[in-house]
Amino acid sequence: MPAVFMAFERSYEGVVRKIVRQLSGPYVHTDMIVTPGTTQRPASYTAYMGERFSKNTVHHFSDESHDFLRVEVDADEYDRLWRTCEACVLCKIPYNTKDMILSVVPMRNPTERPLDKCRSLFCSQAMVLILRSCLDEAHRVSGTLHDVNSRVVSPTALYEHLLPHSTKVPFREIVAPAEKKIAQ
Repeated sequence: MPAVFMAFERSYEGVVRKIVRQLSGPYVHTDMIVTPGTTQRPASYTAYMGERFSKNTVHHFSDESHDFLRVEVDADEYDRLWRTCEACVLCKIPYNTKDMILSVVPMRNPTERPLDKCRSLFCSQAMVLILRSCLDEAHRVSGTLHDVNSRVVSPTALYEHLLPHSTKVPFREIVAPAEKKIAQ
């Protein structure tokens, strides 16, 4: 069965990551890892502070610095997830610094916007909106993300929402099948 993987960073290097950890929990960043096709290497998609939504290699991931969740999807959902991530990269969506900073303000409940109406995104906001827009309504993750305000969700909160509906996996489970497909 196809799957996408959510990577949750728990590295605390740098002032910003230390602040995020203190304010919102152990996870300071999140990416979506997609392993497309039989000849392409896995790619991660995310929004980094001060940068535009991007596609990256997975070389910087490890079990020492990240936790990984496998979210099973069907072939149509997988295709929508991959295409949506690619579209976000092509649109060069800027980083949503304001909402990321304000996400730790208690009781804040800003108006949500659908993915296609967002002018900027921070990492966990992007993941919620991409999953919400690409997964079928009946998917078990869709229900848990329905009431999540993407503009205030931290990487730690997203991890907590996804964990009961996904499987924790080591990094080698993400790259080994893809490397095997490429070698064949």
